[in-house]
Amino acid sequence: MFDERSPYDDLSIAKVILFFMLILMVNAIILVGVFPYGLDRHFVETMHGELAMMRKVYGDDLYLQLHLGADAIYQTVIVRSGFEQFVYGYYVELQDMTGAETRLAQIFAASELVDNCFDYLLLLSYRLASILILGVVAFFLMANVVSLGLLRRQIQRYSFGDTTVLLNIWSRGLFSYAVPIFVIVVMLPMSLHPAVLMFSLGGLALAASAFIFALPKAT
Repeated sequence: MFDERSPYDDLSIAKVILFFMLILMVNAIILVGVFPYGLDRHFVETMHGELAMMRKVYGDDLYLQLHLGADAIYQTVIVRSGFEQFVYGYYVELQDMTGAETRLAQIFAASELVDNCFDYLLLLSYRLASILILGVVAFFLMANVVSLGLLRRQIQRYSFGDTTVLLNIWSRGLFSYAVPIFVIVVMLPMSLHPAVLMFSLGGLALAASAFIFALPKAT
């Protein structure tokens, strides 16, 4: 029977790229259409609201470290790479053109597309810095979990029985859903309470722990 699937359907890297492209496309539609026309507000207001919650939850000292980390990420990836200068430079050139391109520039200006997108990237930098700070604690916990899981797997090698198939399938399915859900939550273009990031990171850690402990015995 003829297989209608493309060879790219079996490539995990292709699925990951398409997953991120889909998220970015949906978020771009929200930034371009929902915020300026549906909510009648700029994304920077949403960003400031989340930063205020971060400062209240983390405290001034930890928030300062978070601010420095987020600024370093944004400066390295967006500013020093020349991406921000290139986008704004191209945007200015569009405004000087005539015809359909001028209309396109006017649409961009009305929707605050460029500013909203860079404010969104800055907010992602803050969330990434927050996850890295929280991940310092989670790293040592996960290191212990991984060590215990691998040790348990070696012990099972010399013992009778093995992890049940259903438990192994359940843990794999749980982990396969936990990862994309965590990515979607982190990339949401809306104001999130820091507790949401904590719970999503904790859920990912629990799913990873269940997956590690449900591994079959080493062969």
